[in-house]
Amino acid sequence: MAERQITMNELNLVEVINNEALTDTIKIAKYFEKNHQHVLEVVDKLTVENSTVKNMFTESTYISDRGREYRKVLMNRDGFTLLAMGFTGNKALDFKLKYIEAFNNMEDYIKNQKALQVTNDSYMIQDPVQRAKRWIEEQQEKQELEQQVQIQAPKVEFAEQLEATEDSITIGTMAKLITQSGYKMGRNSLFTELRNSGLLISAGRDYNLPTQRAMNMGVFEVKTSVFGDKITHQTLVTVKGQQYLLSRIAKIVNEVA
Repeated sequence: MAERQITMNELNLVEVINNEALTDTIKIAKYFEKNHQHVLEVVDKLTVENSTVKNMFTESTYISDRGREYRKVLMNRDGFTLLAMGFTGNKALDFKLKYIEAFNNMEDYIKNQKALQVTNDSYMIQDPVQRAKRWIEEQQEKQELEQQVQIQAPKVEFAEQLEATEDSITIGTMAKLITQSGYKMGRNSLFTELRNSGLLISAGRDYNLPTQRAMNMGVFEVKTSVFGDKITHQTLVTVKGQQYLLSRIAKIVNEVA
């Protein structure tokens, strides 16, 4: 049987996160046919040997198919280059070149997006007719934004309550914050809403743990505790998740106000 070829599109080698081209240890392990734990060990060794290298790597997590949370590490182009230097083998060079190509494509995409944002302002357009058209569009966008500010006033009020929050909170605490915003929602009701919206697992052994989609969005984190021979998992709402849930709940608050 012919060996199956792995393509860049299949593994999505490089992605844009916070306007930066990044890859991670999961993708690298799959693409270079390495054990993921071994890749993590190499990253740890690199960061221990030279503290300046730590800027190239960012700790993260992922949820397995069984709903378990595991560690992975994000890295930029420099981090990948440093890590892949030690990869050898007949296919290693080809894999490195394709990874570099993926980084180039993503970085070009980021640059193009930034350029579009700059040249899209009316004062940057040289053609007088097109400049006038864009100026009219900008005025319309400004009016729409002002209307949205008024419509979303309940969101702003609730957001002020969350500004002081720097840590992840329980779903019960999140329900209390929502209630304080003027929309009555108990802990059980919030759990139901999260399950119905596909953010929490609704059945099985991992009931009420975050779905893969929710973890990818950064809405939740899972706190694992050990009591003797018993292991428990608690779903916590991250700071990012609190803002995300605010955007969902505040809309309902506005509708019933």
